[in-house]
Parts: sequence; structure tokens; C-alpha cells
Amino acid sequence: MKASLTATINAIAQHAGLEVSIAWHEPFVAAYNHPDHYAHVVDAAQTLGLSVQTLTEPMRWSEDVAEFLARWPGALFGIGSGEHHPQLHNPDYDFPDAILSTAHDLFCALVARHHGMAAPSAPQ
Repeated sequence: MKASLTATINAIAQHAGLEVSIAWHEPFVAAYNHPDHYAHVVDAAQTLGLSVQTLTEPMRWSEDVAEFLARWPGALFGIGSGEHHPQLHNPDYDFPDAILSTAHDLFCALVARHHGMAAPSAPQ
């Protein structure tokens, strides 16, 4: 997107006989998961029999959680609502209530692990 925008600006500037200078400012802090906390999330999800997908490239979310992760170790993860569901913060987004039980179980497993308790296992 940046390359396309830069090319368009340069073409307009050249046509108008102008010189341009472009600088980019990214106001959002990147969210970096702490390896230990990431491992806790993966372990809890797998214990519950949930599918875990690790991204191979950065997530496009700009979340405030990154501000916390810049100061304290933790992990940002998504529960997942499907590939064809509108993305969070889009005008057509509608929270999929069907993922509430998955989120509940995963967070309970993480809290149990944090407090040294046996995590619940996958539902039978």
C-alpha cells in the first residue's frame, strides 16, 4: 500500500513539476509476545483440544495491549471467529457469541495455570 501510494504521489508531483518528500510515522507500538506466556497460551489451548495457529507474519491489529506488553511480559492472542467473519473494528462486525465458551474455557485454564492449579481438560 505504501509503495502504491508513493508511486501515485511521485507521478502527480512529476506531472505538476513539484518535488516531494515522504516520511512515515507509525504511532502504534508493536505487540511482542513473551515466549513463556506464549507457551502458556499454546499449552492451555492444546490441553483443551483447541487448534492453535501461529502466524508467520505480523498481525495487522493495532491493539492497546501492545502498550502493556511493552512494559510487562504477556501474550496477545485471538480466539478466532473464522476466515469469512468481518474483522474486529469493521462497521459490519458482529461478535460471534458461539466463541464465548471457547474463550471462557481458555481463560479459566490460563488462570488455573497461573495459580498452580490443574487446568481443566478438553470437554468429553
